[in-house]
Amino acid sequence: MSLPRWERCLARPGAELWPLTRAEDRYGVFPAGDRRRRPLARLDRAALDAALKAGRVEPEGAHFRLSPLGRAAVSRTLGGSQSYAAQHRHMVTRSLIDRAGQLTQASANAFESPLGRLAAVLSERQRQAGERFLADYHRSSLIAPVTRNWSVDALARKPGSAGGQAEASLARIRAKERVMRALAVAGKRDEAVLMAALVREESLASLERRFGWKARSGRAVLARALDALARHYAET
Repeated sequence: MSLPRWERCLARPGAELWPLTRAEDRYGVFPAGDRRRRPLARLDRAALDAALKAGRVEPEGAHFRLSPLGRAAVSRTLGGSQSYAAQHRHMVTRSLIDRAGQLTQASANAFESPLGRLAAVLSERQRQAGERFLADYHRSSLIAPVTRNWSVDALARKPGSAGGQAEASLARIRAKERVMRALAVAGKRDEAVLMAALVREESLASLERRFGWKARSGRAVLARALDALARHYAET
């Protein structure tokens, strides 16, 4: 059984199906329900009516979402024996400094990072530049002791991964230096964008309000800042 693209996109965490304001009887799947962004997929009224009749989609206020039946169909089609959650999990290993000042390794879900949530609107080059910046930031002494769900408190440390207090301190210093060089190259304007979007994890809509940008301009501004990072990393 194959599913239409719009139905697979609607299965993404936070995705919502809304009427398109400038197209009669047309609908779009929007990431995180943000209708200012380009829809991930589109469909017409006939396709929506068929999905509603089959019980795969259900209304929720002015928009639509996948029903439990629809999510089960997506899970069977895309994952086979995999759980639905596993389809939206990509575990990576990050180097972190724990509260004791030791260099350690921790597992994290890349899809839960701010770049994971922005994957639909970023190029691979931009995403990799952002991930490299975040990796250095989380290794450095710039980060607060408590961060997101990447804390090592509940994660086992790999044998031999700790390099001792001196090694951890040196790793923090070098990572901080890399972060500061990257921000210096980006410039004051893009530095503020990168820190807000990647470190404080503000949404594109929040960035537009904070900086007074035009609606739907956040994606282009963030892409420009990440392109500057990518150029910097390509030269180092």
